[in-house]
Formats: sequence, C-alpha cells, structure tokens
Amino acid sequence: MNEAGTILASGPLDNDPQPGGLLILRAADRAEVEGHLAADPYASLGVIESTDIREWTPVFGPFAQ
Repeated sequence: MNEAGTILASGPLDNDPQPGGLLILRAADRAEVEGHLAADPYASLGVIESTDIREWTPVFGPFAQ
C-alpha cells in the first residue's frame, strides 16, 4: 500500500483505554479501503480486532486540495 501511494499517513493511537492505530488511506470508495484492510498482514494474523472506516475531508494541511 505504501509503495502504491495508498497510505497517506499511519501510526499508533494512545493506549488508553485500549491500543489501536490510525491509517489515512487514499481510495476511490469504501470497498477499496475494505480490500486494503483485509490484505493487511496484521489482519491475517488476527491482531486486528475491529475496524472503523470513515470518510475524511481535509480542509487545511498537506492533504487538503
């Protein structure tokens, strides 16, 4: 995903109350995001317990266009 320019940013979230991570992806639609998440190595290992996919519209900063 990184080589294809799909991942714009990623990193861990605060561990309180539970650990997690945030991925900002470039995708045409929800199905594309779901496909990328399903192919994540952590998903195949069962490390990812749940996902929450939301559309985000950046207004300021390097991702805003």
